[in-house]
Amino acid sequence: MSAGTQERAASGRGIRLAKRSGHLLSRVAVFLLIWFGIALLIAATLIRVFWGEITVAQMMLNLVSVETDGGGGALVWICILGIGVLPLLITIAVTAALQVRRRRRLKRDPRQRFREHWLMRTVRVTAGASVVVLGAASFTSSVSLADYIQAANSQYSLDQFHVEPSVTGESDKRNLVLIYLENGEATLEDTELFEKDAFDPLQSVTDPAGGWQSVESLREYAGGGWTMSGLVATQCGIPLGGIISAASSGALDGQSEESKTYLGGTTCLGDVLEQHGYTSVFLGGANSSFAEKDTFLKTHGYSEVKGLADWRAAGEPESSFRSDWGLSDRRLMAHATEQLDELHAESEASGQPFNLSVLTLDTHGPTHVFDYCDVDTRDPTTSVFACSMAEVAGFVEHMEDQGYLEDTAVVIMGDHLKQINAGDAFQDQLQDHPDRTIFNRIWIPGADGSTPLRSEVDQLSMYPTLLDVAGLSVADREAGLGVSAFSPEVPEDSAQSLNPEAYLELITSRSAEFYSQAWGAP
Repeated sequence: MSAGTQERAASGRGIRLAKRSGHLLSRVAVFLLIWFGIALLIAATLIRVFWGEITVAQMMLNLVSVETDGGGGALVWICILGIGVLPLLITIAVTAALQVRRRRRLKRDPRQRFREHWLMRTVRVTAGASVVVLGAASFTSSVSLADYIQAANSQYSLDQFHVEPSVTGESDKRNLVLIYLENGEATLEDTELFEKDAFDPLQSVTDPAGGWQSVESLREYAGGGWTMSGLVATQCGIPLGGIISAASSGALDGQSEESKTYLGGTTCLGDVLEQHGYTSVFLGGANSSFAEKDTFLKTHGYSEVKGLADWRAAGEPESSFRSDWGLSDRRLMAHATEQLDELHAESEASGQPFNLSVLTLDTHGPTHVFDYCDVDTRDPTTSVFACSMAEVAGFVEHMEDQGYLEDTAVVIMGDHLKQINAGDAFQDQLQDHPDRTIFNRIWIPGADGSTPLRSEVDQLSMYPTLLDVAGLSVADREAGLGVSAFSPEVPEDSAQSLNPEAYLELITSRSAEFYSQAWGAP
């Protein structure tokens, strides 16, 4: 064979190899396109069905700390299988079907085979691209990605308005009991919308005639709407976000499991209380590590955080738990009663105050009916809310019977509005409701309830309000981005003095530098 012939043969082999490689790469690309598009589409569907519309911050902060035990249970596995496994199986099935069709095509007339070859290639590429576009559009809508991108262009940053609380007096400091009601939306009081007032049991023991107060029209802050956002907003006075900015800036570098902090560069309620001699304890029915709740609380002055593992270790029977989230409110409030008795006795002996914080669980979706709850409504969710409030009411009655309300302040409030998803029981009543607010009640020993509270405040202003309730005087009654509801006036340079449009832009701003410092080590 001549040298020229050899060169032509080698050249032909190279061309054929290049063609085969190109065909293989195109098939792989189409495979990945279909898989990615289906994964995004299923993820968007699951988000809509189980959580409604969420934010990028909510997705990122919960994604890194999911728990199959006491943090969603089967729901976590549904998401893992639905987003991770199902799209792969569907893509393999589609690819296999296309391969079978290709083999059949190879047996046909060459001219027909050529036409079908280009037709099927066009169909594959078009289908793959269409699935990606549809999936991406659905996903970006479900996590409000457009709002997140737009926030990068804000003229505002949180550090322009954030205020470190400065305690100017503690002569009136007192014990504090803080109860968060899961999904505690005040709209559920409306008997024109619902079968009965779900908060009636709790209202009867927190009567304004007896000195209890409330913030009229307490608002969920824009961009909030889940438990950790409610905890951070009311205890730190800032929107929960910025984890992406913090990670990209290196603020999280070097944190091991032992040294991990949560918004360690921010001063929160527990920090201030700890500086002034308080012992802080948190009780919840769910897994304490879900969404890194325990890390947040321990970073900010809480010496004890008790959750699902502790109740199991205490010997609670399985009937006291719901498999997806954790301990029932009846048993949680029983433990809270024991903890309160212990803390109050220690406080009387030592002269040092305490903070007991509790987070209820029964009203977390999906609806679960414990055997102690008598369902007397067509929609069992309404009854479950009422039963949960009855358990909290019993706890308040215990405080009154023991005389604790003489030296202990109490704040009861929802952690966020009730989450509305595609299959929610209250979707029709709440989805387009124009005036959704958070339930709240405030008790201050010795006060007659005559001091008016500023209305129309959001969760960020509850941080300085809680300091006021605890009897700690704070300069200008400001902390974080909030101004205490007990302050009739708002300082002119406060975030709360901005017009609604500017305030919305501020609290949804990316604020990269602020969050990089906030998420850093103390």
